Amino acid sequence: MKKFLKPLLFVVLAVVAAFAPLTRAQAQDNLKPVAVVSLSGLNEVFNDVTAVTKWAGMDANAGLFIALARGFTNGLDQNRPAGAYVVMENGQPKVIAFVPVTNLAAFLDMHKEQIGAPKDLGDGVLQLAGARQPIYVKEQGGWAFVAQDQQHLTNLMKNPRLALEGLEKRYDIAIRVNIQNIPTELRDVAVTKLKEGYEAAMQQQSGQLDAQQRAAAEKLGKNSINSLVQLIEEADQVTVGLSIDTQAKQIFLEGSATAKAGTELAGKMALLADAKSAFTGFLIPDAAATLNFSQKMAPDDVEQMLGMLKMAREQALKQIDNDSKLPDQNARTAAKDIVGALLDIVKDTVQKGKIDGGAALVLDADADEVQF
Repeated sequence: MKKFLKPLLFVVLAVVAAFAPLTRAQAQDNLKPVAVVSLSGLNEVFNDVTAVTKWAGMDANAGLFIALARGFTNGLDQNRPAGAYVVMENGQPKVIAFVPVTNLAAFLDMHKEQIGAPKDLGDGVLQLAGARQPIYVKEQGGWAFVAQDQQHLTNLMKNPRLALEGLEKRYDIAIRVNIQNIPTELRDVAVTKLKEGYEAAMQQQSGQLDAQQRAAAEKLGKNSINSLVQLIEEADQVTVGLSIDTQAKQIFLEGSATAKAGTELAGKMALLADAKSAFTGFLIPDAAATLNFSQKMAPDDVEQMLGMLKMAREQALKQIDNDSKLPDQNARTAAKDIVGALLDIVKDTVQKGKIDGGAALVLDADADEVQF
């Protein structure tokens, strides 16, 4: 998971900067946007919030809050999802939010003190007073489309729900990045900037590392850069979503990534299909929180992880030598033995090409203690 989480942050940021000319047809319903944000229907959100606050013993306050919140949603369809999508047109990004409406005029009238009276610009476009700049709204097919640029309210998707690709059914809120919809030349620019940033960082640290440490850091850094480059070039979609299961009383935060078929990244991901954990016993039904992870590693991933462990060992031993709180050499030797033993266990595990583990947090209300 760590291998994919750091690249995920970079990819999401890269989407904001990745704009290039695409055809006018990209606003049609059968093509994927560059990125999508999904929010399930308001009724489902309100019900989930009610359930969570009830579990926390705060359902009385939540009931009042939700009752007030519902009062501000008059004119919105509370059973359909909302969201936002990004497409490209004529070299410019189009970031468009959409909200299901039953009576847009009633909704705008309720909030006219905050956004002012709408100004009709023609062609169904209304201009509202935003906090820093005007906001533009257009109703079409039971959806209110919202953008910060009037020109973005053209060639709108007839059914924006299709852009969510079912995310609204699985998650309360989610974001999906369609990496392969980012033009190749701009992904190349992102890769170049990434490599330049790495080189600059190494230059800044050159005076703080000895020759051995610098060589290890360069090797580790290059491996990390290669992993990021591979993700940018070969990944298809990256999705993160939050869901609440009111029946099971569970909250899930999930992340997933898919790769283009036939790529090296797809081969690495295929290794996960056969990964079986020996620690599923930590998935205790009554636990407050559980964790279970299992991953098979490709040979180059094993090499990268071993490099990281080697650097960690060197840094840990160096810090022990310089720790003034340790009273004598015997204490330092004991500390090194403990650190070395722990890292040896991790090293042996990594060399087998598999990472596996689990944890559980159990709260005992009667004993007023926490077990982990």
